[in-house]
Amino acid sequence: MASQDDITIDITPTPRILQMLGEVDLPPKRCFAEFIDNALDEGVDGTPGQTPEDAGGEALRIEIETPTIHEYDDNYENAEVVIWDNGPGMSPEDLEYNLKAGYSGKDPMGNMGLFGVGFNIATARLGSKTTVKTTRAGDDYWAVATIDLRELVAENSYDVDVEFEEKMNSGDHGTKIVIGQLEEFARTLRRKQNLKSGLGRMYTSVLENNNVEIRFNREHIQPRPHCIWSEERSVEVDGEEFPAVIDIDRKVGEGYYCKGCWSWWEERLLRQEEDDNGSVYLCPTCDDGGDIVHREQRVWGWVGIQRFFDQSHYGIDLIRNGRVIEELDKSLFYWENPETGEVEKEYPIDTEHWGGRIVGELHIDFVPVTNVKDGFRKGNDRWQKVREEIRGKAAFRPTYAREHGHEPNRSPLGRLFKGYRTGNEAGKKRLVPGEVLDDGSVKAINAEPSRWAEKFWEGNPEYRDDSKWWEAVERAETAKRSSGNPFADNSSNRDGVNDSTDDGGSGGFNIDPEGSDGGDTLGGQEEAGSDSGDILEGQEEAGSGSEDGQTEQEQEETAEDDETGEESGEPTFETEEEDEISGQYGLDELDEPDIEVTVFRVTSGDLNGEPLRVEYAGMRSRKITYDPEHELYDGFGHSPIDSVLMEVASTLLSLRDDPGGWTQSRIYAALLSKYCHDEQQSTSELAKQATQVLGRIKQAIAVKEFELGEYNVPEDAQEEATRRYLSDEAPSGELEDLFQSTRYLQYASHRELVRYFRNNPGEFFDGEVWNREYYNLPSSELKQEAVDDFIGYLRDAQLLADEGLEFEVEGADPSRQTLVERAAASIRLLDTKTPVHD
Repeated sequence: MASQDDITIDITPTPRILQMLGEVDLPPKRCFAEFIDNALDEGVDGTPGQTPEDAGGEALRIEIETPTIHEYDDNYENAEVVIWDNGPGMSPEDLEYNLKAGYSGKDPMGNMGLFGVGFNIATARLGSKTTVKTTRAGDDYWAVATIDLRELVAENSYDVDVEFEEKMNSGDHGTKIVIGQLEEFARTLRRKQNLKSGLGRMYTSVLENNNVEIRFNREHIQPRPHCIWSEERSVEVDGEEFPAVIDIDRKVGEGYYCKGCWSWWEERLLRQEEDDNGSVYLCPTCDDGGDIVHREQRVWGWVGIQRFFDQSHYGIDLIRNGRVIEELDKSLFYWENPETGEVEKEYPIDTEHWGGRIVGELHIDFVPVTNVKDGFRKGNDRWQKVREEIRGKAAFRPTYAREHGHEPNRSPLGRLFKGYRTGNEAGKKRLVPGEVLDDGSVKAINAEPSRWAEKFWEGNPEYRDDSKWWEAVERAETAKRSSGNPFADNSSNRDGVNDSTDDGGSGGFNIDPEGSDGGDTLGGQEEAGSDSGDILEGQEEAGSGSEDGQTEQEQEETAEDDETGEESGEPTFETEEEDEISGQYGLDELDEPDIEVTVFRVTSGDLNGEPLRVEYAGMRSRKITYDPEHELYDGFGHSPIDSVLMEVASTLLSLRDDPGGWTQSRIYAALLSKYCHDEQQSTSELAKQATQVLGRIKQAIAVKEFELGEYNVPEDAQEEATRRYLSDEAPSGELEDLFQSTRYLQYASHRELVRYFRNNPGEFFDGEVWNREYYNLPSSELKQEAVDDFIGYLRDAQLLADEGLEFEVEGADPSRQTLVERAAASIRLLDTKTPVHD
């Protein structure tokens, strides 16, 4: 048999790979962060154009300019995104290296850019033509390189010419990036008001600690620090002081690090050789031996208590080299049960009506991040070192810790949990602001402290320190301890935890209220009719007091043993368990444990106007109570199993670290297919439902008559809406001003509804059309998630409304059937969320 010689094949990718980088779903904030990172890497010392050894120097300035909508629409060829900095600039050789996808000459342990590919993703995401112009102090020219992705693909070449432009002033230095041939989403960048605040949150540490200025469309980006209590504040529990802020600077490990391949190595795995300087270590994977250095692995920063509670704005900022990679991360508040492997939420559990208030900043430069720097890689021992140092191995809850053979959790987060886990009692005991009512009772408040926090972030000097919040704490404490206060009793809070200390003192510091006769009062039940979630002191459920002589820890353990958490007052309704729909729900393709759901049907009374209530019995357990007489079920035809599957879909999605393409509607559709296949409707029926629900959405936004402002209705959409208006026997308003407001959407196509929502999502949320929160969400990522969810729902509904009759589900291929099932799930979701207008 003849032998065959080995051959070599060329697997160099085509230039189209650069275009494909633009398909990476990188939000605008992270696109701009890539450019800011690169500028900071070159000049974060605040002395651009000089060496780090030079003292003084001008501030490093980074400026970003985006086009207006009119510039985009009327002069598209010249519409540009421009990023400029006065850093030291680059040589032609450095320019070449930095433009190569995947190249990075930076040490990721000390720089933010980390990956050369980040620049290519960010530029391709914004537009297809990028010009980079750079120079150094003392150079006689500007080096200019233009990357036109369309030309590179057409010519099948990676060659890019570098031109040289003469400088007027040899002392000039810096880099200018101009991006043209912009993508459509760049049209509305100026209208994205949260870009500024989002970048401020992301670079707070840099802006506060370095000589750096960042401007966005000529407006200064301001740091947005956490609104926390002073380091002087503290509480006392069981005779131990718990400060409101705990500083952290701890070595969690050390190792050998290769600056060439960015890998950590154990000493036993390194190669060793001798040179003129003695013995040196060589990297096992780098051909040239790499660049091995010995480094500490250190976590530093702080954790502390926010001056207000919030349902979403709490958690720990995880930071690498000064930039927030994960904002308000909540993973450290979960504990894995070693016996069951289940992950259980431990905080907040006592203040779920208000949310949490533990926040912090952790600098963990040694933990690797993803290629697009949207998260830390947590499946490695370096992250586990951070986790064990900050939250410990034991459960926060002392009963659970003891049951699994652990001592009480003394980690930084464990201490904050013990000192500040509850918030039902106003005053110094838990550092909670309060309000004194006319009858002398004291109410724990949170709505007003939350509004004060907004003034803090607005830069109002009156709200810079915690004096305003502390005054509310002192007033509540003084009123509680007043000898004539009839509410100064020793009832327990709703968890069965007596928040008073054994010695009857205030248990805190920095306060000496007059008229003290010992004995604290306790917070508790929400005040009737309150719309702020504030809590009235001394109004707890009867008979729930704890035994005398219990320590704080014993009382907390008693509360943990009471799994029901039900109040002892008379219930306003009676229920029966629904055995037919109670049970376990899950999807094999998600590779997640099933969710245990127990369903109860109201047989007498109601749920105070609510269609259903969901109670959390654990990470993977839910108790759902529904009222069959509510119009959601009695009027709109929504079934209890729909509510169950929606809750299961939401829970399964929240448990996934990486959605991996799964959305809530997709999970819901798959659950419907699995558990409700016999109830599947025909596509013609679904198309009819889709048309109806989209019509309700159009009507809901049309009656608001929001001015269109800079939004231009496309000509084809205007023609279609005009035809429908003229065919209406009783049209709304005059034709001549139809396109002055959202009234035109009443006659618009489904496609135009989706397009308008994409450009103006704020006009639909926060109760305008849907009750989904939007403007008060703490980050642009969360807002974009809300928009993406509803765009998915609307597109699915549009698909069925426009093409439903062309789909035949029975006998269709699985992907086509899944598409229809997902669209049906989206219609159900929109149907329940959209009001009916007369």
